[in-house]
Amino acid sequence: MARSKRQAFRVVLFKEGKTWSAQCLEFDIATQAKTPRDLAFAIQRAIAGQILVAVQNRMTPFKGLPPAPKRFWKMFESGVRLAPNEFRIKVRGMQSSAEARVAEVV
Repeated sequence: MARSKRQAFRVVLFKEGKTWSAQCLEFDIATQAKTPRDLAFAIQRAIAGQILVAVQNRMTPFKGLPPAPKRFWKMFESGVRLAPNEFRIKVRGMQSSAEARVAEVV
């Protein structure tokens, strides 16, 4: 059995008004939700969706997606690490994890 490929992600979580947002840093993937709990599910679904669609189309997952804008990297660096800090997603032989931090909007 072949080993799973692994992709690690860093994700910054922040609240603007009544809406929570999550932004991946390595690839410009973002999502929104009404609660932090829903947000965790939404970002996992967005990442899994990128993987699944690419694999089904015999493409390399995340190929061509640029990194997030620099302001999100700065927010991540100043953010507070969440516990639990990993999201595990396994889609057709690819496993991904994410370190998530909560930050203030800059």
